[in-house]
Amino acid sequence: LVMEMLEGHDLAWHLRRLGKMRLPQVIDIVDQIKNALVTMREAGVVHRDLKPGNLFLTSSEPPVWKVLDFGLSKGLGTTSSMTQDQLLGTPAYMPPEQLRGDVTHLTDLYAVAAIVYRALTGVLPHDGDDVAHMVFKVAYEQPAAPARFARLPSDVELVLSLGMAKVPADRFDTIEAFASALRAASTGDLDDVTRR
Repeated sequence: LVMEMLEGHDLAWHLRRLGKMRLPQVIDIVDQIKNALVTMREAGVVHRDLKPGNLFLTSSEPPVWKVLDFGLSKGLGTTSSMTQDQLLGTPAYMPPEQLRGDVTHLTDLYAVAAIVYRALTGVLPHDGDDVAHMVFKVAYEQPAAPARFARLPSDVELVLSLGMAKVPADRFDTIEAFASALRAASTGDLDDVTRR
């Protein structure tokens, strides 16, 4: 395999150093990875394992965020007997429907919202003593309000709750809509329809 040589660090490395990040930094990450997710959606591909370890900040000028590791990605409309009945992905960042093997581009949108939650609060949206406990929380419990861990505009909390809605139809329709709402929420310009 011939692959791009990357210099820099993944988001997990940055979060270990910083604990949490400022809202403008996180919005910049979302704005950059949004482009990769749009390309994936147009190609009919779902990543299925978006997490801080798979987002990489290059040390180039200017620095660029990249989406890595498509080892668990899936083409929509395809089936694979090799991964049937297996839990694929990282439970802390996967939506309830992925636990059942049902994935769409909204699966990756949920994961981005969960990454944003982690980056802004310093804690995972769901944690547990073991995988089974975490999977239960993903399926049935709402994450704690981000305000418990960080000072954020209330509109940002609303955007995160929509991004991590348990039912895919209750989320934003696209990653572009999520990114736009997050930016608007950060400046108090979230539209009334989304706020309601």
